Amino acid sequence: MELLTKEDYRTIRRAMDHRREITLTREAQGSAATVTTHAAPPVWGVPMVVQIRVETRGMSWIQTFASVSDLVKAVQSWKGA
Repeated sequence: MELLTKEDYRTIRRAMDHRREITLTREAQGSAATVTTHAAPPVWGVPMVVQIRVETRGMSWIQTFASVSDLVKAVQSWKGA
C-alpha cells in the first residue's frame, strides 16, 4: 500500500524548492500520513524542512527531514519493516 504517490513527492519537492509551506494528508486502509513543509530553524542549515507523521493500527511516528530524498528513503524503509 502506497500512502504517498510519486505526484505527492513531486508536490512536496516543489514546495520545498519554492519555500512554500504546505500540508498534505493521505489515508488508506486504516493508515494515515500527514506531510508538512515549513521554514527550518537556523540549526538545520537549510531553508526548509519536511515532516511526516504516520499513524497506523496502534503505531504513530513523526520524523523531520532536510530533503525530500531523505523522506523517501525513510518511507521506503518503514514499508519494508
